[in-house]
Amino acid sequence: EEMREEAKQKGREEGRQEMCQAIEEMREEAKQKGREEGRQEMLQEIAEMREEAEQIELKKAKEIAGRLHEMGTDTEKIALIVGYTVETVKEWEALHPVRA
Repeated sequence: EEMREEAKQKGREEGRQEMCQAIEEMREEAKQKGREEGRQEMLQEIAEMREEAEQIELKKAKEIAGRLHEMGTDTEKIALIVGYTVETVKEWEALHPVRA
């Protein structure tokens, strides 16, 4: 009888250990998933910030190009100054012709 009780106790203890190990593995998986989701969110935010910075840079280049165009600077020089192609600057100029 005593051996049976010891066997039951040992079985319960092993079951508890297995349960604890399973819970710990689940917690670790959840932490890892949380880290990955956090990384993905951060990468998305970085991409959005880069896009915003590019839009700001483009807007500023267009403003400078417009002022230079109004001053009579030729398109090739404007393109060189703002760092965009001559074709791109010509497109901007077409959208905003100089008024006489």
